[in-house]
Amino acid sequence: MTGFLPRMQRYVANLAITPSVFRAKGSDGAMHAAITFFSKLDLRTVHHPVSFDAFLEEQTAALRAAFPFADCRPWGPARKALNVFLRDASCNAFLRAEYNLAAIDARLETPVDSQIALALHKEAPGRLPRWVSIVGLSSRDHRAYQTVATEIAQKLGCHRGHLDFWFWRPTQP
Repeated sequence: MTGFLPRMQRYVANLAITPSVFRAKGSDGAMHAAITFFSKLDLRTVHHPVSFDAFLEEQTAALRAAFPFADCRPWGPARKALNVFLRDASCNAFLRAEYNLAAIDARLETPVDSQIALALHKEAPGRLPRWVSIVGLSSRDHRAYQTVATEIAQKLGCHRGHLDFWFWRPTQP
């Protein structure tokens, strides 16, 4: 099985990081940079940091630095991509087992974008900052969205990192 796990990780990165993650015209370079970045991320270190929040901040900054355009390295798309990849890696049986990714499920963040923001606004009217765009999403506003996401996830009996399974392109039963 030599080489299998790195190939699986790259496969998950390609499935997770799609144009809809960035939703911005001209973001192909950032998308490809993110796929490369996540393909090389050492998943053994994901659940070891003293603070998972510090790990997320560190990786968000590193991904932003990997974006190809020095004048366009927005925080919001980088954080969303990180959250989508980590959630999808945790859902992959091979990566989950090898890197003990079950340990991060309860700490994963909701990947925030316009659809998730709209759903969170409906669930908690008047409690969240006005949504501008994924490119304009700040760390401070993101924390507010995560606070509400945590409350909603608890009501639904799931982890906040899985909320987009409820709110992204919801279907009627």
